[in-house]
Amino acid sequence: MASDVGEVRSDLGDAGSSPEAIGERAYVPHRFRFLAIYGVLGLALGIGAAALAIGLTSRGSSTSDSHWSTWQPKGGGLGAAEEIGRHVAGQYRLPTGAQLNEVIAKAPSVSANRTTFTLGYVALRDAQGNADQVVPISGGSSVMYTLCGLGTACTIATGTPSVARGRVVLREILELALYTFHYDSGVNSVIALMPPRSATASPTVIYLRRGDLGPELNRPLDRTLAPQAPSETTMSPREQQFVDGAIRGHSYSFSLARAQDGSTILILSPLAA
Repeated sequence: MASDVGEVRSDLGDAGSSPEAIGERAYVPHRFRFLAIYGVLGLALGIGAAALAIGLTSRGSSTSDSHWSTWQPKGGGLGAAEEIGRHVAGQYRLPTGAQLNEVIAKAPSVSANRTTFTLGYVALRDAQGNADQVVPISGGSSVMYTLCGLGTACTIATGTPSVARGRVVLREILELALYTFHYDSGVNSVIALMPPRSATASPTVIYLRRGDLGPELNRPLDRTLAPQAPSETTMSPREQQFVDGAIRGHSYSFSLARAQDGSTILILSPLAA
């Protein structure tokens, strides 16, 4: 660069040269230097873009739709949730071979005294019973799944309630949530009502948010859950541990309240482990 600057100065100092000649001699060395610089920058940008594309491709391939699961819903929104409910429910069976329960997908709402209330908020209470977090929900950001065993008050029609059978139902809820979060990016929470233990018992609510299953959403489904849904006697120790860990802190009893603006609040109180 110093020699180039010197050449330009000597040209400018040459009184016998015309302005056109001076401009031509001063421009040529810099033109080639700039072309060389632009060429290097272009090459660097090209390499960077290629690396980024490769990185995005390799990162997305582990969680893309075709690699995450062998089945996926065809619809979107509530239609996708309904497809997911039918698909997942069909995999879970009683020892008799009958389906364990039906899964009803809907926008968040509850029925009381033959009246249906659309939920506007979820209030999460801490272990001391204080409402420590109020979360707005809507049909676009949350899905509610009701698991009904087709017995009285949606109890499971046959067999005896047990911890093992309850864990199978919890696995089913986790599978519903994983499919929902993966295939509907707009859903941030899943509310699931378990079949009650008896006709007079209140159902347990499982409330999961997207971040609660973050690691599982970033790897193929079959690395989290075995492709074959288990029965209460065939669930592997690994899956038992996963289900217990994933659900811990996310099971609740519930009550309802009406806000001053008329919206319905689902109040969730944590259950003991």
